[in-house]
Amino acid sequence: MNVNFPNPANKIETNLKVEYNHDPLSDQAYDVLSNMERSAKMEGRWAGSILGGSMGAKYGAMIGTAIFPGPGTAIGGFAGGLILGIAGSYGGDWFAQKVIDITEVVQ
Repeated sequence: MNVNFPNPANKIETNLKVEYNHDPLSDQAYDVLSNMERSAKMEGRWAGSILGGSMGAKYGAMIGTAIFPGPGTAIGGFAGGLILGIAGSYGGDWFAQKVIDITEVVQ
């Protein structure tokens, strides 16, 4: 005995209309969020470069003094501040991006 059940998918009419209402406020919210993201990254760069530069200058001057007191102090402080200031800038940018990624997941 074969029983054929009707397929309900054949009887469903697909009269779906997809309407997209463009809201100008959503564009403004997106602009605000993108500006906040850029600001967070810039603040992270500044904070990282200031902290890295100050620590690099301090420890570079200490190493320079140990190697060649006087000129070594100035050269070591300058080189340490420059190198760790740049590294801190990249580190602050990386950290800010991680914070932004975490907050996007939470939203």
